Amino acid sequence: MDSSRELRLSLKNKLKLRNDRSMLRILKSNTHLADFSSNDYLGLAKNESLMNNIKLASANILQNGSTGSRLLTGHSQHAEDLEFFLAQFHKSEDALLFNSGFDANYGLFSCIMTEKDGIIYDELIHASVHEGMRASKSKYQKSFQHNDVESLITQIQEFKKINNDGHLFIAVESIYSMDGHVSKLEEMINAVKNYKNCHFIVDEAHSTGILGPQGRGLVSELKLESQVLARVHTFGKALGSHGEKFRGSLCDLPNGILLESDTPIQGVLVPERYQLDVRPIRSPTVPKGEERIRICLHSHNTDSEIDLLTNSIKTLILNSYVSNTNAISARL
Repeated sequence: MDSSRELRLSLKNKLKLRNDRSMLRILKSNTHLADFSSNDYLGLAKNESLMNNIKLASANILQNGSTGSRLLTGHSQHAEDLEFFLAQFHKSEDALLFNSGFDANYGLFSCIMTEKDGIIYDELIHASVHEGMRASKSKYQKSFQHNDVESLITQIQEFKKINNDGHLFIAVESIYSMDGHVSKLEEMINAVKNYKNCHFIVDEAHSTGILGPQGRGLVSELKLESQVLARVHTFGKALGSHGEKFRGSLCDLPNGILLESDTPIQGVLVPERYQLDVRPIRSPTVPKGEERIRICLHSHNTDSEIDLLTNSIKTLILNSYVSNTNAISARL
């Protein structure tokens, strides 16, 4: 058997194994279904009026392509004007545009740290931050327990024992994408004030358009702009409902099934074997045993769509719960 054929057979067997375990990821476009998966909280991606305005503006002011990087020939007055507006809007000294939130986190974390600096980060921080940290010069990188102020302080003290004069960068999110938890940012900042050279970097990806005045994010809501080194906002997510109608419909689920969240991101823990159309989040994206469906609520979701979803979830979970309880009783 030649090496290329052997490789193809090996890859085919791996795909079959993933398929047998219901772990095979496939690309699909379910545009005809009610959307409970996208980050389009405000429904701007489907807004025809906005789309027409964008087309009109593009025809009037934009050229076909950037012609190069911004450092070469790709810079434009339009980009500069937008950065100025964003800095003013978020009460920041300056703003810089990136192609995506992933690129922003990667670029930020990979470039500002030196070998003497440290990074400590919430254990549930975005993967893009991990990629940026891997590319940084920082030799000290430690996680602290999710949203745990005492764990944060412990990690700060550990770093200060090694290098009391080095700069320490603390990476957190405003709203955590897999659980919908809101960061204890104000409590953390107050707890860190007694330690010098500590700098917060806040990923506001899921709070932009949701928290703060005019959707400026958690930092602006708490009026902590001057206490934070940098914030990462993205254009791909936007304001939606806060989900109390949804949670009320699922109040009779067993404890621990519906994750705590007051944001548009709602998590429901489910057994791994179920096939769900609302995009299951499986291991290793989340720890094994914490597989879930992540439900994103939008301004365009109707009451009937939410009712249909919640009724389906209750039927699925409660039937599973009863079956598992009976199985345990039978074994006893």
